[in-house]
This record gives sequence, structure tokens and C-alpha cells, in this order.
Amino acid sequence: MASSVILLIGAALVLTVSGLRCPQLDPESVCSAAREGFKYNDGCNGVECTGSGQYTTTMRWCPRPQSAEERRECRGRASAIFERLGPFSCSNLEAASVCSRRGSVFSYFDGCNRVTCEADGGYTSSFRMCPQADAEGAYCQFMESRLGEAARRRRRRR
Repeated sequence: MASSVILLIGAALVLTVSGLRCPQLDPESVCSAAREGFKYNDGCNGVECTGSGQYTTTMRWCPRPQSAEERRECRGRASAIFERLGPFSCSNLEAASVCSRRGSVFSYFDGCNRVTCEADGGYTSSFRMCPQADAEGAYCQFMESRLGEAARRRRRRR
């Protein structure tokens, strides 16, 4: 990861920034679900979770993603980090609720289990027991956004 560089050229100040600050990886939200000592990079800063939702970070300034390519880069980074963080159960992704409102056959990952929804609203699941995560926290919100992205891809294929 490159860091910010400040160059002074004549009387002009030129600021060059590399790296992105991925909003899905907000330290407060990620560290609220992480174990003590969990380390990750949010695209710009190194973060270490110190327990009970607390963290230390390098606090460099980097821009948030603007382009579709930058947003994809952040989703990929978040996916890799959340795979290391979980698994957790997410109440906002409970199979009975998700499958009943979709009305089609598809599979998804709820943060803990692989779920297959049937067209009639029924479902099968791996039924693993996982610790509960905050439905409004980074982990569950990211898992919910992945479900939405998958649904949009399925609609485009039809």
C-alpha cells in the first residue's frame, strides 16, 4: 500500500494521494464484531481492534471510492476481511424472511449458513450455530448488500 506524498514545487503545493478509504470497513463498526487483536487495512489505514469495539489506526486521509472500479475494489477488500472476521448469524438475513419475500429459487450466504430458497418460500439450510452479530453492524450490512447485488444480477440475466 502506498502512502500519501506531499511535494512542494516552487510556490505550489501538490498533494498526491493513493489508496481508498472503504466505507464498508469503518473501524468502529468492524471492531464492534471483531476479536481483540484483529488487524486489517481499510484501503488506506492499518487498523487493529483492541477489544470492546475499540481500535487503533494510522489515521491517514484518503478519498472514498468514486468510480465503479473503486467501489468494486472496496467490495473485494471488504469481502476478504469479513471472511476472516466471521462467521456470524445476522438477524436481517434470516432464511424464513428472505425466502418468503423473494419468491424464486436461489441460494445465498447469511453470514453463517448457506441457504437455498424455494419458489414457494420454503428453504433448506446448513443450520450451523454461529454467534449473533449486530444486524446494523458492518458484517451484517455487508452480507445484506451481497444478497442485494446477487438479486440484481439474477434479474439482469432474465
